[in-house]
Amino acid sequence: MNIYRYRLVFGRNEKAKNMSHHEQIKFFRNFLKEKIPYIVSDRKISFGPAISCGYESLCEYIDLYLFQRIDFADFEKILRDTREKGFELLKAFSVPVFFPSIENSVEISEFEIYLSELDESIIFNVNENDKKKEIIYEKHKTDGTIKAINLKDFVFDCEIDKRKNAVILYIKHIYGVTIKPEIVLKLFCGYEGEIKKIVRKNFYWIDSNRKLNIL
Repeated sequence: MNIYRYRLVFGRNEKAKNMSHHEQIKFFRNFLKEKIPYIVSDRKISFGPAISCGYESLCEYIDLYLFQRIDFADFEKILRDTREKGFELLKAFSVPVFFPSIENSVEISEFEIYLSELDESIIFNVNENDKKKEIIYEKHKTDGTIKAINLKDFVFDCEIDKRKNAVILYIKHIYGVTIKPEIVLKLFCGYEGEIKKIVRKNFYWIDSNRKLNIL
């Protein structure tokens, strides 16, 4: 039997933003198994990095294995009911079966954070902190211990979009440690005001020239 691996990319809008990552996985597993009759039962449906409650997204990735080819139009028709839950299929394409998992492929996450106000102090703080070798963040773990983390290890890049009143953060994935964009916004950008919206926009891998490539 031929097996085909497909990668689906969904948007997650305001309607779905308060769904936990666990709830999202459960919803998609049940939905896909019900709607797509060609799923290979002994291959798991896999997902991208976890998303926090309250975030919207343009890059909710799902990999699944089928024993029949499907084109984008058919995927779109089959999965259109996900819109009722706040999801929309953006892309569907085949990937080689032997490729690494989504989780193991992602090196950078891009977040666009919309602020209630964006003043010159943010630009100043970003420029000053960019020169530093260390910005220490003390992460309080669930077991009561405190772990000192150098935030600079996680900040790949930071951009300011004055037109949108937004900060765009490119945050590295480091195994075993998760840093939320709100923490980077506070300690690296010096912003403690109101956050209107956080959107996870893209996943990237980094090539040998340090160029970002969308997954």
